[in-house]
Amino acid sequence: MIFVEKVKACVIGTGHLGNYHTKLLSEMVTADLVGVYDTDSDRAFEIASKYGTTAFDSMDELLSRCSAAVIASPTATHREIAEKAIYAGCHVLVEKPIADTTFEGSEMVATANSAGKIMMVGHVEHFNPAFTAAREYLQNPRFIESHRLTIYRGRGADVSVIHDLLIHDLELILAIIEEPVVSMDASASKILTDSPDIANVRLKFKGGCVANLTASRMSLTNMRKMRFFVPGAYVGLDFGGKVEVATLSGSG
Repeated sequence: MIFVEKVKACVIGTGHLGNYHTKLLSEMVTADLVGVYDTDSDRAFEIASKYGTTAFDSMDELLSRCSAAVIASPTATHREIAEKAIYAGCHVLVEKPIADTTFEGSEMVATANSAGKIMMVGHVEHFNPAFTAAREYLQNPRFIESHRLTIYRGRGADVSVIHDLLIHDLELILAIIEEPVVSMDASASKILTDSPDIANVRLKFKGGCVANLTASRMSLTNMRKMRFFVPGAYVGLDFGGKVEVATLSGSG
């Protein structure tokens, strides 16, 4: 019989996403959910009770008992909490976006590297079955369109729609096209919040591929779709679980 040592894990931040992370960790046979922490102690206690774990009054004490931490707190707190977790000896999964600024994100990566700890950002669409199934067909794309639209619910409004939604599609495109961006045009509008709620970005890569990305949290319906035009074929992804592949020809 093989015995696997369980990862002692915790969740920092028990909001909408923290709730999901706590649930999943409580169900993992390879994880020992040590506890949760939130500045809202009532919410932390509610989530801890729901999943049979402990709500800690001290984040530092919780981190000291763990080897891995999930950070699901507001974006502005990510760097401070991630660095605390790393210095406490934890590997870190941090919710997207990694940070408010490129500088802060780079500093977090540098801290993890210098400490020899793994830090991963929760770009879940990278592991979406639709994307993983389609990836073998996404060779040398020439044109890409993406639409990520949601009904406004207030969640994620502490950052712009670029950090909240568009970042998913940016991450996927940059994973597929390993070339530098040579030009970019972008526009955005504020509708209900103090940061952009609707955005459109057009990227051109060194090899000639063009990507046109639109994100909105002001939609009447939800949509998570990407379309790829590759030599001789069209690939359509619906992140709800559908992939379409069509062969194209020049004949009528």
